[in-house]
Amino acid sequence: MLEQIRSGQVRGLAVTTAKRSQLAPELPSVAEGGVSGFDVTGWFAFFVPGRTLPAIVDKIHIDTVTTLRDPAVKANFDNIGMVAVGSTPEELAALLTAEMEKWRPVIKQAHIALD
Repeated sequence: MLEQIRSGQVRGLAVTTAKRSQLAPELPSVAEGGVSGFDVTGWFAFFVPGRTLPAIVDKIHIDTVTTLRDPAVKANFDNIGMVAVGSTPEELAALLTAEMEKWRPVIKQAHIALD
């Protein structure tokens, strides 16, 4: 939505991340607006089968991080308001664990199930 906010098509009220975004520092976080602890961050990741050779996982990680550091790629992400991280497989595993813990009560209370 960053492009639409900057063009004046929509009015940005807040970002849903824990802190202000470096890409839109003029927008407060939802937490700053009074919802303590609010942090809903979108993310994307590459997944491979569990038996994938470590050398292949390492190659995918290195190539991904290299690509995300490319100035043209970074500029494209910046233009749409996305911050590319390029975390390690271990950091992704920790993120997945934290996300499951955060959303488990919501899923349970809303009776969400896979078909």
